[in-house]
Amino acid sequence: MNRLKKKAKRDFFCICGFSLFNCLGIAFLTHVDIKGAMGARYLAHSFGYVAVTIGIIIFLNIKQRKHHKPVFDERELYLIQRSVSWGSIAFFAYGIPALYTPFYLIGGHGKVPMWSVAIVFFGGFILTGCTQFLFLMNAIKKDEKLSEGGVA
Repeated sequence: MNRLKKKAKRDFFCICGFSLFNCLGIAFLTHVDIKGAMGARYLAHSFGYVAVTIGIIIFLNIKQRKHHKPVFDERELYLIQRSVSWGSIAFFAYGIPALYTPFYLIGGHGKVPMWSVAIVFFGGFILTGCTQFLFLMNAIKKDEKLSEGGVA
């Protein structure tokens, strides 16, 4: 179960870190937009940010492939699949109402800023990471409790 704890913590920090990094990028691009940068300059800022994000993802992927991948047993794989399932449920249970609510509140009388959709999207990723992390940690805690005082 130590491998599963390590995986849960690593995934949690990767998902939340990636989402927070992108939220900061959206805030930067929104600031650039407010200052009035339009056209090619604004697009160049966006492409630069996207290139940095893709570079970080490729670097982390190559770094992870160099290390040997831990082999999980059937129970751990089942717990990982269930945590991903619960994370997906949490993402959609949060995302759909969060995306539709501003449009229903404003109606046809106003505009919803485009960056709010991206913030909701990455907020859903943070919620997904937290849900998966909590699910795996709860399952590990239950399993450790059973193995300490369980049957021989």
